[in-house]
Amino acid sequence: MDFLTWIKSECYDGSYIPHSFVHEGRIIANVSVTKTEMMIKGMEVNGIQIGTVMTHPLYRGQGLSRKLIESVMKEYSYAEFIYLLANDSVLEFYPKFGFVSSDEFIYFNESISSFEILGGKRRLCGGNPEDISILKDKLSKRNFQSKFFGVKGSVSVPLWHFLNTYTDAFHYISPLDCVAVYSILNDELQLYDIISESPLKAVDVIPYIIESGVKKIIYHFMPDDFDSCAVRGGKFVYDKMFYLGRNIRLPDELKYPAVYTA
Repeated sequence: MDFLTWIKSECYDGSYIPHSFVHEGRIIANVSVTKTEMMIKGMEVNGIQIGTVMTHPLYRGQGLSRKLIESVMKEYSYAEFIYLLANDSVLEFYPKFGFVSSDEFIYFNESISSFEILGGKRRLCGGNPEDISILKDKLSKRNFQSKFFGVKGSVSVPLWHFLNTYTDAFHYISPLDCVAVYSILNDELQLYDIISESPLKAVDVIPYIIESGVKKIIYHFMPDDFDSCAVRGGKFVYDKMFYLGRNIRLPDELKYPAVYTA
């Protein structure tokens, strides 16, 4: 799936903004910016997520990514919170711009024997305009999933994941009028997000998505209000958060919501 299809499907809302160097008609380096609304320890914050940091192999070593990041940070210096997600290969790079790092952690619940199995869900299809419309509506009206660390605002990024990353994972639950983003791998329910206008809890949603044989729920967001039985597991090994905040301190042991990763 390319950017053109994403745009033609009317899944781009302008909140994702690429900043690029172009040479001979080809993008050779890019840094994207996504405008988000965030909940951090009960406080609503306007955020800027930096993502899609990449340079064509033939043009590396020229400081192009550095120049783009410096430009972005200058342009969006008004933002209350600027952040990005990166892996261990660039741990030395982002602190040069003043970013500090925070580990992410996975949360899980193994006390799930009491959940019954209910019907009432259906998988949303990226090729169906009606399903795209449903998802756009839910994303535009959604509440914060967590009071400690939640993200919303951008509709484009979750829709990108709907079309490209978690293509079979978005499900509409009609009795609750919400969207659950999940997959089941072996005996684990991987829950990526709950997209709802009204607050919901695990006891409300899990019966509609759990299947026989599931022994564990893995949360890819902070489930503080959603599931009081969830416990913190080990570090999330794929990403680390780097951030700049105006007198903002992140909660300990956070997990960035998977479907808002740009």
